[in-house]
Amino acid sequence: MNPIRTFTLLVSVALATLLIAAAPALAQDDADDVAEVEQQVEDDAAEDDDHRIALAETPRDRVALLLFAAMALGGTVAFLQGRRQMKGSHEQASGEFRWR
Repeated sequence: MNPIRTFTLLVSVALATLLIAAAPALAQDDADDVAEVEQQVEDDAAEDDDHRIALAETPRDRVALLLFAAMALGGTVAFLQGRRQMKGSHEQASGEFRWR
């Protein structure tokens, strides 16, 4: 790895770590905010006639959905890469298990 790529990777990982650590703190609601959101949801439900259920009603729920989606995407990519490795699709992979 060249130094620029290493530095870019290090900065990206540091920013991702900070975002993940800050997400719960940013998603916290005060009691007044929760009551306000619930009142707004009730008012919106009274005004709308479509009676659809919201997927994520609060910012905390939206953050949780984003984290679950990122985790599912990462797991899928890891599974596909492992599958390619075991099949021998990579140039340097023979598909054999070797102790290192």
